[in-house]
Amino acid sequence: MKTLPQFSFKLENIADDLYRLDVVCEHLPKNFLGTAFDIVMNKDFKYENFQPGTVFESPKNTIALAVQKDQHIIFGISLKRGFAVKNSKGVVASFHVHLPAQGKLELGFTNGILSIFDRQRKDLASIVWEKSAVMLEDIKKNKSVILAAKGKTNAGNEAFAAISGPDENIASSKMFSGIFASPIWIIPLVISLILAIVARLITKQKRQQKQATKQND
Repeated sequence: MKTLPQFSFKLENIADDLYRLDVVCEHLPKNFLGTAFDIVMNKDFKYENFQPGTVFESPKNTIALAVQKDQHIIFGISLKRGFAVKNSKGVVASFHVHLPAQGKLELGFTNGILSIFDRQRKDLASIVWEKSAVMLEDIKKNKSVILAAKGKTNAGNEAFAAISGPDENIASSKMFSGIFASPIWIIPLVISLILAIVARLITKQKRQQKQATKQND
């Protein structure tokens, strides 16, 4: 049975209300080209910055972009031409965020996509995207909590997984159309990444405006 790529979270309290949120992966394909996803939280937060993780030889080998929109971090990362992933498991990216002092934090992925390069870009049909819930008080107490989907986490918090199928990936591909174009064309890839994220933000804003108009009517 083929092992599916798997994405999950690790959360660490750095200082006061500052946390490092790692997106951790397992079974990353050797011909990995790039990935894009939204990180969704049920709490209000303030996003500061991100850094490519340990699966990459060097941050200089990647092209990446992250923006915050409401309770989402919209993220995309791709390898530059001529580079490959260093490890099949490890941290994809680390995000620094400010979170409330207490309460139940729910974390999940939406619009997830993972692309490989096999003569051309191909989007994998099935990926495990884990969702987790953790009490922020436990993070403060334990400093670091790995949020894994297999049973309980190391702080006794909830975790479960969702597997994206072909239909979900197709929808995500349309939203991030052109993010992971052929690695030969680095500049168009960056432009596509930026335009795709901006387009999604505009679409979401228009949807919210329509909903507000209906409520007023």
